[in-house]
This record gives sequence, structure tokens and C-alpha cells, in this order.
Amino acid sequence: MVRWKDGRVIAIVILAIAGCGGGSTRPALHKVVGKVTVNGTPLADADVAFHPVDGAKVARGATGRTQGDGSFVMGTYTNSDGVISGEYKVVVTKIRLKVGIDPKSLTAAPPTGTSTSSSSANAENYSKVMIGERQSATEQTADVPEKYGKAETTDLRAVVSADSPNEFNFDLK
Repeated sequence: MVRWKDGRVIAIVILAIAGCGGGSTRPALHKVVGKVTVNGTPLADADVAFHPVDGAKVARGATGRTQGDGSFVMGTYTNSDGVISGEYKVVVTKIRLKVGIDPKSLTAAPPTGTSTSSSSANAENYSKVMIGERQSATEQTADVPEKYGKAETTDLRAVVSADSPNEFNFDLK
């Protein structure tokens, strides 16, 4: 026999469980869009990165990729999900393979006769080699002036807030 007192205890337990763990600890994200041009010409297939100016206030940056018309949408956790409020240095890069590099040589498969499954150390070493090979096989294109390619040298800035349109257009010179 269930008495109303027992029902009250069950209701309290159900409410307590429902109230726990349901919320997100991620900060609010705000839609950020924009356009990148170089001397007025849209820059296609470039990567745009927002680097927090104050890492203590904003712990995570955001990324986007320009379309054929130079437009981009930024994302923090997933593509185009938005950006955390704060001030950012904006980095624009456009990477290409160096002249003479065969793209087929940059596959993720280990060379014939190499086993990466025998130990995690082998797999980790192989990954480091592949990353190093990819980095040495690519270069910043001349489409983007060099100063915009690093957070230390870029003068592009964006301030994202909840109460602004958050549209940023950058004409690189």
C-alpha cells in the first residue's frame, strides 16, 4: 500500500534527478558572419580563425572557411555554431601544396611493410611524421599577405557580443 507520504518522497527524488545534469556548462554562442577580400576581390577557400585576445576571459577560439564569394560563418564547437562573446585577433590563411609535391604522397596510410597496430608508440610516431610531412609540404599562398597568417602579427580584430550583429568584413591589403 502506497501512502501519500511515500508518493511525496518519490516525487522529490524524480524532481531532483530531472534537475541534475541537464544543463550545459558551455558559454552562450553568437552567430558570426563576414567576408574576406584581398584588395576588394573575394578570397575563396581560406581559413579564418578567431584567437582570444584575453585567454582568461575567453578560453576557446573559433574557425570558419571562406566560400567562393569570400563569405564565412564561424564555429566554436561545430561548423557555424557561433562564437563566445569577447575580443579576438583574426588570422586568415590559405594553404596550398608546395610546387613539386605529389598529393598522393600525403596519404594517411602507413608505408608498405609498416605496422602501426603493433604498438601505440609506433602509431604515435607515425602520426607525428605524417603531420610533419604535411606541414613541410604546404605553404601559405601569396593570395594572403603574410602578416595576416599569425596571431602574433595580424592587426585584424573582432569583438563579438550578444547585442551586436557580429558581421565582420576584412579587406586584406
